[in-house]
Amino acid sequence: MRLTPRTIFSFLVLVFFGYLVWEAWDWRWQARLYPWAIGFPMVILAIINIVLELRGPRAEGVSDSAPADFQLTQTVDRAVAVRRTATILSWIVGFLAGIWLIGFSITIAAMTFGYLKLQSREGWPMSLILTASAWLVYYVLFERTLLLPFPDGKIFLWLGLD
Repeated sequence: MRLTPRTIFSFLVLVFFGYLVWEAWDWRWQARLYPWAIGFPMVILAIINIVLELRGPRAEGVSDSAPADFQLTQTVDRAVAVRRTATILSWIVGFLAGIWLIGFSITIAAMTFGYLKLQSREGWPMSLILTASAWLVYYVLFERTLLLPFPDGKIFLWLGLD
């Protein structure tokens, strides 16, 4: 039995998600649904991972120093990789800012359309069809079926339109 950084990380994941599940225990059903849907599987996976890590190496000659089971290509120019990283990070930050400012319901459609039209350079029909489909799935699943309340964006609160 060997305590490795991966085992310690798995234990921290177990503590974090265990606390998440425990904290949501007394919440109303709709509020605890999301933390439980994520938390319970993560607790189970963390326990399995800790057990596997504590059992030791799986086979003789297997190096434990590799950070991943596969390696991504190293042939992309550094400038291109940095630009791509900055681009996707900008989209993520924009999505989070949109959720905060105008709310999730509007942002899901706006960001989906913006990404398809601006970043992916899709045509108008495909962009509109995929945007409408994504928003419809979100609306039916989260707002109508699960009845999850998403808060209005801050702009609507500031303007008194909530």
